[in-house]
Amino acid sequence: MRKKIIIFIIIAAAIAAGGFFVANQKSYFKINNESLGSSPDTLAQNYEKVAASLPQTQNKDFTLLWYSDFDGNRIAALSPDNKIIWEQNMNTDPIPRQSYNVHTEYVTLAPNGNLIVADGDGMMVQEIDRISHQLLWQYGLRSIQGATQGLIHQPDKSYKLNSHEVLINDGNNRRVIIVDQDTNEIVWQYGHTLEMSAEPGYLRGNTSARPINEGRQIIITDTLENKFLVVDREKKQVLWEYKKPDAKWLQHVFPTAEGTFVLEDRQKNEVFEVDINGNILWTFSKLADGSNLKYPTDTIKLPNGNLLIAESGRYRIIEVAPKTGQIVKNWDASGFVTTIAIDYEPAPEGNQIYKGKPIVFVGPRENIPEGAPKDYGFWSFAVPVSGILSRSGQPTLFDFQWLKEHGWKSVVNLRVDGERDEIGDDTKIEGFNELGFNYLSLPMPDGSPPTNAQAEIFLTFVTDPDNQPSHVHCRGGIGRAGIMVALYRYSVQAWPWQTAIDESRPFEGGVSDPQRNWLERWAQNHDPGSWAK
Repeated sequence: MRKKIIIFIIIAAAIAAGGFFVANQKSYFKINNESLGSSPDTLAQNYEKVAASLPQTQNKDFTLLWYSDFDGNRIAALSPDNKIIWEQNMNTDPIPRQSYNVHTEYVTLAPNGNLIVADGDGMMVQEIDRISHQLLWQYGLRSIQGATQGLIHQPDKSYKLNSHEVLINDGNNRRVIIVDQDTNEIVWQYGHTLEMSAEPGYLRGNTSARPINEGRQIIITDTLENKFLVVDREKKQVLWEYKKPDAKWLQHVFPTAEGTFVLEDRQKNEVFEVDINGNILWTFSKLADGSNLKYPTDTIKLPNGNLLIAESGRYRIIEVAPKTGQIVKNWDASGFVTTIAIDYEPAPEGNQIYKGKPIVFVGPRENIPEGAPKDYGFWSFAVPVSGILSRSGQPTLFDFQWLKEHGWKSVVNLRVDGERDEIGDDTKIEGFNELGFNYLSLPMPDGSPPTNAQAEIFLTFVTDPDNQPSHVHCRGGIGRAGIMVALYRYSVQAWPWQTAIDESRPFEGGVSDPQRNWLERWAQNHDPGSWAK
């Protein structure tokens, strides 16, 4: 993206010994005899095995489409039906002020499901917890350029390799590094710090690095050299190289399950696929309606052969058939999309509730799933913590039956029996006891907070796997249910208590002032996440 790289005029493209020139494609393919193969044939065979193990070999639809919004300074996730279901502005809580992003530019998914975010202008790479939105780790200091320990200069898309290592393309330091999160020390480097050269072992304009084969090899794009290469981590030797002399700005490489590579050339407004033998299989630049592709910044090839393209010039993400140019689906990203990532896993558990933007919840008063009850207090049904905790107003017997049929194990009732001259004790509802729920009654007057003793009993009950998932309810599903969910968010998931309170607001305004004040006092005497198991 907005790199502070001086682009040199390439006067001539040297063809390295051992490579061969594909004249009609203006590109060449080079092999250095190493572990992935000693000839084009053996290299192709070995690389096919690597490609077959990539995550994108899963022949199923993705569940989430993540993207970075450069202008909006945020990370967001879209559902396949074009709803924003997760978002975090990277210059707002719970991100610490000293770690606010300048321009959020890159996002990838870590093996643990968290998000690896890179801020090129802010000189930081961060790990964000996808459930709590908390900053878990950071390398680099905000807006401080440097090449000494702990500093970077214009980082790009970064990847978490395993439980503790992160691959970073440290662009303007002319190096690719791996940082150990436990020590924040560099444990591997390719390229010579602050030295530009086309010689082996050096980089001139590296703008992207991506791991393959469980991090044993790394794909590096050298934009000023119009090439990308595969480097062996252990030996630091180039195993494979592809150069396209007529390129203008190559950056992100997507390794496909078929053993090919898909790239975007954003300045030429095109996307192309190249195979392991250096042949360009197709080039895509024009849509079926006759318009040209406009500033593509990232590309993913789907199992069905279609492409996901971050078409930043039109502020959107599109799924397109590359051979016809037909747009299959269009996501309005509402921002300048710089990178995209797809997730085949279920939606993130504990996703924050946004009114009208559902993912693991139903209400309030809308988005009731087909077949779910819609009567009485169940209109406010929500599942803030998937598989663990749900909330609503007073269920009817039919509602309780629906919960039982869908796997709920326990019920927490916050009502006072006889309030508003109604039955407030679920065990007095005819047919309830026969359902066999584990049952906890914690009566508290409407608008009131729990006592500290009730809070401890509640947390003990809902964190017990034998009671999960648990359903907590009051009469309307607004204040009492809201404060108990906020208590869980703070005490188990380590959310800031203010954020936990804010989440309740879509439910008819949320918790009462006494309930809010109680949680603030609770937070003064209990550490966040202190009830996590």
